[in-house]
Amino acid sequence: MPSASNLIRFLALSVTALSAVATPSRTVPDVLPFNPLQLAARAPAPEPYLTTNAQRMARGLPPKKPRFNHARRLVARQSATPCVPLTGIIGVALDGAPSTGYLASALNAFGEFQYTQNLNEALEVSICFSEGPVFDIKPTNGGNPTYPFLGAVTGFANSDSNLSPNNYNYVYLAGTTQTPAGSTPQRQANAFSAAAGVPEDVESAIWSINTATNVLSSNWVNTDGSVPAQTIRFVASSNAFTVIGSVAQFESNFGATQEAVLTFIAA
Repeated sequence: MPSASNLIRFLALSVTALSAVATPSRTVPDVLPFNPLQLAARAPAPEPYLTTNAQRMARGLPPKKPRFNHARRLVARQSATPCVPLTGIIGVALDGAPSTGYLASALNAFGEFQYTQNLNEALEVSICFSEGPVFDIKPTNGGNPTYPFLGAVTGFANSDSNLSPNNYNYVYLAGTTQTPAGSTPQRQANAFSAAAGVPEDVESAIWSINTATNVLSSNWVNTDGSVPAQTIRFVASSNAFTVIGSVAQFESNFGATQEAVLTFIAA
């Protein structure tokens, strides 16, 4: 018969082992899906995907805020002189590296622009940045001809169409139809909605350029006409680019991203 001390030691070890089994350590954090879990089987329905709050809450998403019709705020053009388009490609530098790759000509399965390190796969574009403070970028060798602009599309997991340092909302860089410069988000056709069956808002003329460095910046306009501070990030898990208002808020909900600096390289 085991001694009392050995019996106590055996029971203690048994409790420790059971505790380890009952409370396993977590190695993978819970994150929201950046894209829908599957592609649409058909074209987008007239009503938005996950249109009710009950549907959204069942997926772990916040309720949608009410939509309001805001007047378009147009930015005055700087000159009436016709613009002579410039053509080139868009270089991508990730996490502060001098240069890492390019925006790719092929879209991913959700209609979003991808990253490539192969120059032969680079997206060729046409721009007219002399027309005003913001402008369109039009692909000439890729993207989707039905949605012919390199624009922004609201994320399907968003609570609304606004970027802010106080929320995790985001927009995809995807193929879009055209919207007026300076307009608020418009519910229009786009490559993401066509692929995912999730009607979303778009803006096409979101781009500005630093003429000294040719670095491109995004200028998403919120529904109240304001232009929030925003940054372009690369989501490697989806091979896609996004524009967000808060890196910390976004990454706490969707996982890691990389800083992405886009530069226009004239042909």
